[in-house]
Amino acid sequence: MIGELIKQGTLIKQLEINLSEETKEFLLEALKGEPVTAYVISDEDGNIKCSNCGSSECWGNYCMNCGAKMGKE
Repeated sequence: MIGELIKQGTLIKQLEINLSEETKEFLLEALKGEPVTAYVISDEDGNIKCSNCGSSECWGNYCMNCGAKMGKE
């Protein structure tokens, strides 16, 4: 059913209403069954963020904000 909604564009139209572009892309990839991967970006002060969504909530192998699996840069 979800696959059919994606094909018809119905799900995409619903997602366009209130979601950020990063969230829409993540959800569409997740619904298609394709894993979303990202990597940790760190600045000169040692602050880290997810390359997929920009969140600093990266713990272990996953981003706690968008759910992307952390890979290597």
